[in-house]
Parts: sequence; structure tokens; C-alpha cells
Amino acid sequence: MDRGVIAQFAPPQDIYEAPANAFVAQFLGGFSLIKGVAEEGGFRAAGGTALLACSPRASPGVKGPALLVVRPEDGRPASTHPENRMRGEVIDSAYHGRCWRLLLRVADEVVRLDWPRREDPGMAIEFSVPPERCTLLAV
Repeated sequence: MDRGVIAQFAPPQDIYEAPANAFVAQFLGGFSLIKGVAEEGGFRAAGGTALLACSPRASPGVKGPALLVVRPEDGRPASTHPENRMRGEVIDSAYHGRCWRLLLRVADEVVRLDWPRREDPGMAIEFSVPPERCTLLAV
């Protein structure tokens, strides 16, 4: 519910995989949202020059100002999906048992990633997101 209106009604897995809008994504928590523009075949982060490949199935029909939803578990080494390479500076690194939860500054946003190893604050790292996990939300 968002101010008395149903924001999204669906099974929990569907809501997690495809939040209807930024309110739903933020309500679920844990997601990072990167501002930018949805273009034919991809997403360009605000201030960025690289066009990230996004599967049309993951974000059908989104064009113009948009938000890229980054789920912490979707972060991969940059070489895994070189077409979706992003760069960020480590702000914090906390042990979470099965992984390290990194907080990265990517452009003007803070992105949470589950990462296989500890990274020191101040380090620059590159990561990627699978195109089929690049969910775009219209702004």
C-alpha cells in the first residue's frame, strides 16, 4: 500500500523479481536504485557513458528516465558480463557469513552488493550485472 492505494498485488516472488515501481522496490528493502535513462536495448546511468545491456523480458517497454534495480545477490565480477561493467568505490565491507556485503559509491548512488571476498574501503572495484537481471523502472 502506498498512501492508501495498492502499489502492487502479486505473489512475493513476482514482487521481488519485478517490483512495479520505485516505492515497491524501496519498501522491500535491500535493493539499490541507480538513476539514468532507458534506451533501446539498455540503460545508461546518470553521468555514465556505457550502455548496459538489459533483457527486454526484464524491463518491457521502459524508455526515458528510469531507475536500474540492483539486487545485492546479482553483483558479479566484471569479466562475467563485460557488456555490463560498472565501477564503484568501496565505502564499507561487512562479513555476512556466505559473502561480504559491500557498499559502493557508483556515480551519485550507493549500491549494495554481496561479494565473495572482503574489499577495503577506498578501493575501486568493477562489477557486472547479468542482462536478464537488469530490471528497469520508469520514473
